[in-house]
Amino acid sequence: MKIKKYIAANMGEALRLVKNDLGPDAVIIATRKVRRKGILGYFLPPRLEVTAARDEQPETPQEKKAGDVPKEAPSRQRFDGNPVTIPRVLSGRAYQAAPAAIPAATSKPRYYTLEEAAVVLGVSITTVRNYIKRKVLKAEKKGRHWYIDRASVEQAREQVGGGRPQPAAVTAPVAGVPTPGQAGENGSFFDRWHRRLRDMEIEAPIAEDLMAEMRARIDPAASDAENTAENFVKSRLKQMLGRAYGGQELQQCLFLVGPTGVGKTTTLAKLAARFTLFQGKKVAIATLDTFRLGAVEQLKSYAEIIGIPVEVAMGPRDLDDILQRYRHMDHILVDTAGRPFNDAEQVRELQSFLEVVDLPHDVFLVLGSNTKMRDMRRCLREFEKIQYSKLIFTKIDETEALGCVVNTVHNVGLPVMYVTNGQNVPDDIKQVGAADIVDLLFRGAENNARSSL
Repeated sequence: MKIKKYIAANMGEALRLVKNDLGPDAVIIATRKVRRKGILGYFLPPRLEVTAARDEQPETPQEKKAGDVPKEAPSRQRFDGNPVTIPRVLSGRAYQAAPAAIPAATSKPRYYTLEEAAVVLGVSITTVRNYIKRKVLKAEKKGRHWYIDRASVEQAREQVGGGRPQPAAVTAPVAGVPTPGQAGENGSFFDRWHRRLRDMEIEAPIAEDLMAEMRARIDPAASDAENTAENFVKSRLKQMLGRAYGGQELQQCLFLVGPTGVGKTTTLAKLAARFTLFQGKKVAIATLDTFRLGAVEQLKSYAEIIGIPVEVAMGPRDLDDILQRYRHMDHILVDTAGRPFNDAEQVRELQSFLEVVDLPHDVFLVLGSNTKMRDMRRCLREFEKIQYSKLIFTKIDETEALGCVVNTVHNVGLPVMYVTNGQNVPDDIKQVGAADIVDLLFRGAENNARSSL
């Protein structure tokens, strides 16, 4: 482990020093403010001391057993791309990604994954999952509950391919994987796909439209029917969601509004850090949240680390003064107090702040992905009065059914610009488009299949 200390004027400069010296895999393990020695220390501003480390002895292949597969919490939706490791200090904790698993070099693995078994047998993941839950869950609970014995699956495939009747051995524990003929016991091909869409919490009107077109276009007897159906659903959902996107540049002033407890302040800090540290933009923060205990202090802590100003507005006139003072900035991010979506008076109060804004602005409605769709619809109706223009969905790591995101974009015709999946600032946020939302929807469904075993 190589550990070094760096002195910089702010966090942005410190991150550049660490990355240039130790590389992108370094982690920050401590930060503190220090003053220069001597009399100058009383007159000059304090500087930032950053302690960073990098592991110089990565795990060798011999230290891992061949064929080991890393286990990842199924509820955690991981974003594509390289993880941003260094700035995790902004959330108060350091993090380093685990080394990737080393595949077996010679023999085939003994076990099929859930997806592989479904492909081999030509049935859906849901069908395999349900069968295993009924037949072999108790027997296979000892560390193997995400995998299916390879020999048993291949034996079942050979028997299906040869057209012979299925002996009892195929349905015995461990060997228990349903054949395409047995899959019919749980409903038809289209019934299974309809249930799959509903399990994703896609609303009934959307699911029915998809199923009507699927029945007209797809032959369930075809050997590649499952893949064809999945590609069809993904394509149609991307087209449907894509209508809400186009020409979505961010405006200068960005308001974050939404119900209590969805993570607006943390999301705002993530945006501020990314704009400043990674895009080189000039950013200021204003907060209207003087109700929640510690809200202002929380934002000031983030702003101090990032090196940007933060102001508090007690009323609309204060907000107008702040916007005029920082109108030369690339972005002014405005945090607001959480509003119960059934409190019309507080929503009107928020409108009074928006009325004084004379800069180009966006109003982001921040919603929790773990919110029930019934409550989501009520929230959308109440906040419609303030004319929100874009959406942010938080906490996608806290649910495996992301149909609410698809439903909302379809119902209001506005784009989801960002999703968040954790508390790490600024890492756990991603700008998304229609294709990303559909990908997250299906990844959540696959995680649900794994976690049900």
